[in-house]
Amino acid sequence: VALFCGLVLYLSFVMACVCRILSKSIDSFCCEAIGILPLEEITTVWNLTQAVVRKSSACIEVCFMACGFVVAVVLPLTLSSISRSGVSGEAGAPPPLPGLP
Repeated sequence: VALFCGLVLYLSFVMACVCRILSKSIDSFCCEAIGILPLEEITTVWNLTQAVVRKSSACIEVCFMACGFVVAVVLPLTLSSISRSGVSGEAGAPPPLPGLP
């Protein structure tokens, strides 16, 4: 179970990094457009940036859906497993330190 949770956490981290890169590509385009590019080059660069973002976001969308599905399935299973095992909130508490009232 821990390996599975680690895998989902890693996948979420990778998706966040890809989203950040896509956001930075838009920021980079804006900085270039304001700076030195002529209008014809701005249009070409914007079309290229838009195509890359569109394709990447379509792939990331599937990953977000998969992570949402995994969480929606695993959370109820985990809760039912905990309730079947009879674990209470105090059972997992550490014992008090000796010498303390």
